[in-house]
Amino acid sequence: MRRCWLVNLMPSHLTMHPAFQSPLDYGQFAKGGIWEQAWQFKPSQIPDDEAVAHYLKEADEVAFELFFGPAFFGLRFRGTPDQVKLGALACVKAYRMCSAEMSFFNLLSIFLNTEPWGQKVAFAEVGAVNFWKSVGPYRWPHLDAVKNDPELAMQALQQTAVGSNTEHPRALELGCDTPYPHWFGLPISSQTPPYTLSYELLSDALACT
Repeated sequence: MRRCWLVNLMPSHLTMHPAFQSPLDYGQFAKGGIWEQAWQFKPSQIPDDEAVAHYLKEADEVAFELFFGPAFFGLRFRGTPDQVKLGALACVKAYRMCSAEMSFFNLLSIFLNTEPWGQKVAFAEVGAVNFWKSVGPYRWPHLDAVKNDPELAMQALQQTAVGSNTEHPRALELGCDTPYPHWFGLPISSQTPPYTLSYELLSDALACT
């Protein structure tokens, strides 16, 4: 039996995080996780369905991200070209229609007929924003060991390539496996060079797990 869409309007703690209440900055699509070549568009430039279909062509995978200032939400679709297209169009439609009365997250749940987002965090990973692959991410092997010990988390992070990077802002992604692979990105560095890591921001982000 098809679930009543009203159940999807119950928010999760992550969708209600203050970082995701900020005005929308831009959306973007990427294939193969190559955010360095993402197709970006501001709220005034949201593509129509035809443009999205042209971008996807026969893709069997695509990811979408929406930025709320330095914070972002993303999700990935895999399947047949038709399934991927339907998912991508749902993201664009939710982006286009969201407002103070109906959030992007609620609209996306309605259009995809899913449960709320961010119900169970499966992993925490740090990367350079929009340079995730080229810089290389870092994922703590044991989330439980660091989520209540941000000092240990910071020490481990500082020994990595992404932790020592000074060319890009860094974010902590809280990754979830269902209803689709999705993630919540929270800033953990300053937003201007040299993009210094912030213990306070990292601690606050880990507390969301």
